[in-house]
Amino acid sequence: VMGIVVGAAVPPIAFCITWNKISAAGAISGAIAGLVGAVITWLAVAKGLTGQITIATLGGDFPMLAGNCMAIGMSAVVCIVVSVIKPQEYDWTMMKDIPLVEDDPNAFMADDQVGHPGI
Repeated sequence: VMGIVVGAAVPPIAFCITWNKISAAGAISGAIAGLVGAVITWLAVAKGLTGQITIATLGGDFPMLAGNCMAIGMSAVVCIVVSVIKPQEYDWTMMKDIPLVEDDPNAFMADDQVGHPGI
């Protein structure tokens, strides 16, 4: 069940860190469409193979595999299509503006100090 629920979020997260043309609309719609498609596929395959939907049939290998594959596949396709239709190019140079832990003087306080230095 975990793969069906979480699998749809894998392509949007992967695209967010590897593809600068992914859009917020693409990532969000891909995750939602992948989840909906995965649940429908999971239920449909369980019903189609056994004729009933029960906890036992939903836990079968083939319904789970079908749901997981649909979650990842549909999410990826929807992410790409929506991002091509509604692009939002990310400027990776903005990452340089994020302060590093090494630059924070409070990050290296002694073990016996608790809280902020002024307290």
